[in-house]
Amino acid sequence: MLCRGAALEKSRFLRNRGSGIWFDIGNEDCVARNCLIADNEDGGIFYEISYGLRVLDNVIVGNGFAETAGAWGAQAGVTLSSSPGCVIERNLIAGNREGFNFREQSRSTPRIGDRTERPIWNHDEVIRRNLLVFNRDAQVWGWFDMKDGRHWPARGAGTNAEVAIRPSGNADAYAATGNEGQPHGLTLEKLKLLFEDNVYFAGAGQGWFKWGVSWGRPPPAPRAAPASLPRATAGVAGNRTEVAWTQSWRG
Repeated sequence: MLCRGAALEKSRFLRNRGSGIWFDIGNEDCVARNCLIADNEDGGIFYEISYGLRVLDNVIVGNGFAETAGAWGAQAGVTLSSSPGCVIERNLIAGNREGFNFREQSRSTPRIGDRTERPIWNHDEVIRRNLLVFNRDAQVWGWFDMKDGRHWPARGAGTNAEVAIRPSGNADAYAATGNEGQPHGLTLEKLKLLFEDNVYFAGAGQGWFKWGVSWGRPPPAPRAAPASLPRATAGVAGNRTEVAWTQSWRG
C-alpha cells in the first residue's frame, strides 16, 4: 500500500492462493510489464483504490478458478477496482474466469504525503490492443455496484434497483461510510472509458460483454455478438452495453 512507481518486470506470478498481483490503497504510477501471470486462484492483476497503473505486454492466463467463492468482480485476468488513469495495453488475456473487469463501489483512499481520505472511482481508463479471448464468464465485465447509474449513457442513466442480495466482498470494510466528497452527475460519457483496437473471441457457452452487477437489473435474453460494430458507438441493451468500441470482433 501507498507506494509510487513500483515496477514488476520480466517476472512470473504463478499458482498463488489469491491474486497473482494485488495493489491496494493509494498506490501511484505502478507498472506490470513482460510478465507471465497464470493459474492464480483469484485474479491475475487486482488494482484497488489506486492511481495510474500500466499493464503492458503480459501473458495473463488461467486465473480466477478458485474452488471457493472469491470476491465479486475480482476474478478476472485484470481488474481495476475504483482506480483511475490506468492503461491496459498489448496483453494476452486468455482462458481466465473473466477477462477484463471494472469493479466499482463508493470508495475512498489516502495518498502518499496526505493521509486525508478522498473519494476515488474508475475514470479516464484506456484498454487498447489486447487479445481478450476464451475467458469463461465474460471477455469484459463492468461490475458497477453504484445506485447513481454512472455506468449508463446520459440518455439512459437511472437507478439500478436491486433484485437480489449483493454478496460480501473483500473491500466491504474499506467502503466509504458516507457521501462526503463523492462525485455527482456522472454518466458513462463522463467516465471516459476507452476500449480501442482490442480483439475478442468467446468459445461456445462463454460470455462476451456484461455491464452492471449480477444482482442489479434483470439481464435480458442472450444476444448473438454482431459481426462488427460501428466506430464509437454507445448502445445499451438491458444489463449490457457496448462502450466507445473501436474494435475488431471475431465471431
